Amino acid sequence: MKFGVREICDVVLRAKNRMMVGNKIFYKNEPVMYFDSLKTSSMEGSATTVYANGGKGNARLIAWEGERTITFTMEDALISAEGFMILSGAGLVEATKGKPIYQHVTETVDAADVSYSTVADGNNTVSTVEIPLTQQPYMPSNQGDNFAYVMFMRDGEIVTEPYIPVHSQEADGNIAVSEDGKYRIQIAAHKCYDDTHPNVENETDAVQYVVGQIDDIKFDSVLVDFYVARYAAAQ
Repeated sequence: MKFGVREICDVVLRAKNRMMVGNKIFYKNEPVMYFDSLKTSSMEGSATTVYANGGKGNARLIAWEGERTITFTMEDALISAEGFMILSGAGLVEATKGKPIYQHVTETVDAADVSYSTVADGNNTVSTVEIPLTQQPYMPSNQGDNFAYVMFMRDGEIVTEPYIPVHSQEADGNIAVSEDGKYRIQIAAHKCYDDTHPNVENETDAVQYVVGQIDDIKFDSVLVDFYVARYAAAQ
């Protein structure tokens, strides 16, 4: 007689005894995890084999099989934060006002919503670009790290190196909201060495060329990569 799997199984795992996973306690026979969106399930048997070798050519003369195991494998299409906690054995961290969780997000801003101005900086003209965002970016200036990057795009492709916006001086690192409900970040032109332009002959010329060239970039949208501080409803 042979058996087969006609369709996927629905599986529930229960605690055999009182146990603690991460920061949650499960009691005997309490459901630990439900699997109701599995994609495949399979069962595979195996055993270890030990041989006795001898004679001409040191051939295998006899074999013993032992330590038989059966592995039931399940592949799930979905996983929740609680499910990941159980599988990894770690506890969940809840976002609070005192301990926010920082979520990575991206926003694409149309070129029509981007504004810029030019100001004199010694012998150079520096462009400043202002980009409105719908979510409040977390960009502290005292962390010694960059938490946001701005890239200009044309026809869905990135056409510039990442620009680093001006980070917030506020204690919480959040950009203040403007009157129209937007969060506006600012970037200035690169001051990096670019020796690929035909008019550049040395490093000084390269810096002079790169500074203030934002208004020369041909773009139709701006991609902003940043983090948002979540103070509730996040794990």
